[in-house]
Amino acid sequence: MLRRLDADDLAYLSESLSEDVRRAVYASLDEHDLSRVRSSSAYEEGTVGHLMSSDVLTIREDTSLGDVLAELRRRGELPDATDAVFVVDVRNILRGVLPLKALLVGDPSVRVAEAMKEALVALLPED
Repeated sequence: MLRRLDADDLAYLSESLSEDVRRAVYASLDEHDLSRVRSSSAYEEGTVGHLMSSDVLTIREDTSLGDVLAELRRRGELPDATDAVFVVDVRNILRGVLPLKALLVGDPSVRVAEAMKEALVALLPED
C-alpha cells in the first residue's frame, strides 16, 4: 500500500514507519521519487520543508499566457491539488502566483507578469 503513495506523502509518513518497512519501500522507488523523499525527510518534522510538496509548476514572468497553456498541454497532466502556477523571474526567484482561472480565461497574448498576483506569503523551508 505504501508503494502507491506519491513521494511527498511517503516522506510525510516515513518517520512513523519501522526501519525495515522504510528500507523496503525506498528500494521500490525510482531515483526521482527517492530523491524527493530524501529531500523532504532532510528537514525537521513540522517545518515547511518537511511538509511542502516538491511537485509544483513554475513559469517565467516574461512568458505569455498562450505559451503557458501550450506547455501545460504538452505535459499532459498537472500535479495533484494544483490551483495556481508559481511565477519566477530569470534567476528562479518567486515573484507571484498565476491562478489557473486567470490562465484559462485570460487573453493568450498577455504576459504572465500582467496577469499574476504579486501579494503572497513566502516561507523558507526551515520555517
